[in-house]
Amino acid sequence: MSKKANYENNRFPQKRFFIFFSISFKLLAISQNTFPSSGNVGIGTTSPAYLLDLNTTPNTKLRLQGGTGSFGQNGIMFNSTGSSYANQFYLYNGNSNGNFGFGLYDNTLSLWRMWVNNSGNVGIGTTTPLTPLHVIGKGSFGDAVTTLNATRPLNIASSDAVVRIVRVHASNAPAVELISRTSADGANVAYWDFYAEPNDASFRIRDRQGGGSGLDMVSISHTSGNVGIGTTNPGPYKLAVEGKIGAREIKVTLANPWADYVFNKNYQLKSLYDLEKFIQLNKHLPGIPSALQVKETGGVELGSMNVKLLEKVEELTLYVIQLKKENDEIKKQLKKTQRKR
Repeated sequence: MSKKANYENNRFPQKRFFIFFSISFKLLAISQNTFPSSGNVGIGTTSPAYLLDLNTTPNTKLRLQGGTGSFGQNGIMFNSTGSSYANQFYLYNGNSNGNFGFGLYDNTLSLWRMWVNNSGNVGIGTTTPLTPLHVIGKGSFGDAVTTLNATRPLNIASSDAVVRIVRVHASNAPAVELISRTSADGANVAYWDFYAEPNDASFRIRDRQGGGSGLDMVSISHTSGNVGIGTTNPGPYKLAVEGKIGAREIKVTLANPWADYVFNKNYQLKSLYDLEKFIQLNKHLPGIPSALQVKETGGVELGSMNVKLLEKVEELTLYVIQLKKENDEIKKQLKKTQRKR
């Protein structure tokens, strides 16, 4: 026997083993799948529990690959038929009017219910989402949403219905903008916002219709609660107004007594001569601040000033009564003098 023949005889058992191993491996792989003529189909399992049962642990993936034509090339249909139900929904991966993505299509009403484009934006009621979540229609949040309280575009109904806005920035303020337009891209008819000012933690309402950063109309201090209208610095006043105030009625409550103390018997009313000397010296009435004092203090307190003014009116009334008595006494003495003649 030649060396070549001896080599082939020695190698033949290795060939037979390799062929046997290959066939056994393929049969083993095939045995993990079940394709009966009827009943459940199993891939990766010999005991499928569903019409189509995939079990390829650790990863189970199903691939649908279609063409590059119009939308709906790759999809799964969910079809419900019966006397009361006749609905068809599709999960599609493809192209919707030039927008590539993945979506849920209501074939019964011919509507896209949800769409995720290739940028990751999710659209509900639209196939052209412009933001990470773009909803056309009403949205409701909370465990107390009912037909009655779900009538607005955004509804929050819950026992802990709180909206929180946090802006992580060193100087820019968290804000809520209110804009009115006659059309979606038209000019602003009204543009307001309210925000928390990071510099002093105050709350402000701003008119931005004029453009730019706008004009703060109302400001509330976070330390004192003082309110400024037309000013962002209300100072020590609970309400500070930069401008005129119009009102039908204003009620001022006072801790100080009203001015009726002038009519007490022990009230020390200056004589008219003493009053004249005071006026000539000071150029203002006693107890009334001078023009310089009003300027230096930045104004007058309405309540206390009304008390002071009433005090002067009541003092004036006493002076008039006093003068009337003196006048009557003069007339009386005059009549006596005339009778003696």
